Amino acid sequence: MSRFFIGVWSRPNSHPLSAPHSHPFYEIILTIRGDGDVAVDEQTFHMRPGRVLIIPPNSIHGGLSEGGYEEIFVQVDSFPALAEELKSGGGLLKNDTDGMLTKLAQSMLYRFVRGKKDTTFSLLYELFFRLLTEKCAFQKNDPVVEEVCGVLARNYNDPELSLAQVLSATGYQKDHIRRRFVSACGITPVEYLTELRIENAKRLLERREEMGLTVAEVALRCGYYDSHYFSKVFKKRVGVTPEHYVGGDSESI
Repeated sequence: MSRFFIGVWSRPNSHPLSAPHSHPFYEIILTIRGDGDVAVDEQTFHMRPGRVLIIPPNSIHGGLSEGGYEEIFVQVDSFPALAEELKSGGGLLKNDTDGMLTKLAQSMLYRFVRGKKDTTFSLLYELFFRLLTEKCAFQKNDPVVEEVCGVLARNYNDPELSLAQVLSATGYQKDHIRRRFVSACGITPVEYLTELRIENAKRLLERREEMGLTVAEVALRCGYYDSHYFSKVFKKRVGVTPEHYVGGDSESI
């Protein structure tokens, strides 16, 4: 391995992530906590937990957090699997839906800061980039899928949102667009919508006392009329009920 660096970057509420800058190596950002927007050349990417951004060499980038924000960043001078796709500049946004990339990055970071660049570290490094390459292979840009994602992102908080109508509006058969969606995003449209709703519910629950919200009100703001169903879905995905969610790394009691 040639150039390699891994570190953690944390920022308080509403604070610039970094001033616009560039460097002659790839940077891979994995959001651990909070939300923020990262501009790469002419593109802007919304970052939240479970999202991975790949920034090519010499691209000007910088951003602003929307809340307490934390990321792991990895810097390498070579990424052959994506060299062609990224050579025109801009970034590449991926979803770490199963959390494996984040877990591997955390394990690498643990050993890196302790100077343990041993066989285990090399295996973690190889697995990280092999998995990242695999995720990139099946998530190609698809304008129809991007349109669907945009509609869902703008309307996830509407309890009467009809996913069937959103998919039908593309002009394709439901099964066809579902296959394209899974190919591009790695998850189904239903799972994508649920992810949007639950991630935004987590943000609201972290500020529940400050905003004076009940769980039922959080549920409604995230597209759920039925707060009991919301609690069931939330616990299945997060591991605790909305009442017990406190955010960060201490999500269970």
